[in-house]
Amino acid sequence: MKLSIIIPAYNEESRLDPMLASYTEYFVERYGVDFEIIVVVNGSLDRTEEIARGYDERLQQVQVIIEPRAVGKGGAIILGAREARGEFVGFVDADGSTSPEDFEDLVNNISG
Repeated sequence: MKLSIIIPAYNEESRLDPMLASYTEYFVERYGVDFEIIVVVNGSLDRTEEIARGYDERLQQVQVIIEPRAVGKGGAIILGAREARGEFVGFVDADGSTSPEDFEDLVNNISG
């Protein structure tokens, strides 16, 4: 597997769906099944888990980890990194502030 993308998600119901839609569309087109997105839902009190599970059920590239405690962004990234199988592992925020294109540009510049 080429790439693992970790998304820490705490109460992100309004932002997670559009973010996952753009990332899955972009990376499926370029990587097929050679990437994974790991959404780490931690301590959320809204529909974040439900939205993440919807993607997990539809796409083999999406995996969801549920941590009932609010472990913070760093804790969620660590949990996701433990499960990551990619040659390259990175994280993005669920707010979509990093575009899929920018994330891929980072990967390409790291890998040479």
